[in-house]
Amino acid sequence: MRHFKHDFEMTNKSSEVEDTVQHSEHNIEQNIRLSCSGVEDRVQYWQARWATGQSQWHSEKPHQYLVKYLDQLVTGDAKIRIFLPLCGKAGDLNWLYQAGHTVLGVEGVPFVVEQFFRENKIEHEKTSMQDINGWKFQSKDGRLTIYACDFFLLTPAILGPIDAVYDRGALEAVSPNDRINYVRVMQSLVGPEFRYVLNTYEYDDTMFQGPPRNIPRDEVFNLFADFCEVDILEEEDESDAAADKFNLEWMVKVVYLLKPALQ
Repeated sequence: MRHFKHDFEMTNKSSEVEDTVQHSEHNIEQNIRLSCSGVEDRVQYWQARWATGQSQWHSEKPHQYLVKYLDQLVTGDAKIRIFLPLCGKAGDLNWLYQAGHTVLGVEGVPFVVEQFFRENKIEHEKTSMQDINGWKFQSKDGRLTIYACDFFLLTPAILGPIDAVYDRGALEAVSPNDRINYVRVMQSLVGPEFRYVLNTYEYDDTMFQGPPRNIPRDEVFNLFADFCEVDILEEEDESDAAADKFNLEWMVKVVYLLKPALQ
C-alpha cells in the first residue's frame, strides 16, 4: 500500500514577494481547514467556500443514498415532512419536492438559497425572520421551505413536525466541538416516530482534518444514544477516491439509519 503524507510546515522565504504569495496560499488552505464555533464565523466560512467555488460536494442530482434509502424514511406513508440540514442548493430538495413531499431545509448562506429557487424556477416568497436573524424562503404552495440562518437557532415552533431527516453531510461539516449541540437541536426537532438517514466518513484524521470530517462509528452511537436506535445500513470503501482527493491511505463511507430508541 502506498503511503501519503501532508507537509503543512511553512518554510522561511528571503524574498518579500515569495513570502506574500506563500502567505496567501497558506490562508486559502487554512480557510478549508478552519473549525469555527461562533455563529458569524460559521456562516462566513461556508459563504467563503460557496463564493470561491469550493463547493465540490454540491450536485444537482439527488444523492445516491437518498434515492436508495428513501423507503426507510417514508416507511409506508405516501407523503412525509422531511428535513435536510445544511442543505445548500442540493438536488435532493427539488427531487423530494417534485415527488410530492413537504420539504424543509436550512442553509446558512442566503445567496445560495436564492440561487436554488431561481435555478429551479420555483415561485416563492421571501420573509425576514428576526428571531433567527435570517430569512424564510417558501414556495407558493407551501411545500418547500428553506430557512437561511444559523442551524443552531432553529426550534420546533419554527419548523413544525418532522417525520424524517436526510443528513447528507451536515454532521460531518460542523466543528467537532459543535456536534453535541447539533444532536441536541436535532433531538428537539424530530417527531415521535421519526426516521433519520445519516451519512458519515471514517478515515485517519491525523492526515486530513476535513471537511468532510472524520466521525468514528463509536462517536455516532454515543452522540445519539439518548434518543435513538442506531443501525448501519451500508459501508463503502472509498479509499481510491480518498487517495486522490484528500491524500489519505483509506476512507470508509458509513450510512446509518436512526429511529426512536425502544422504551
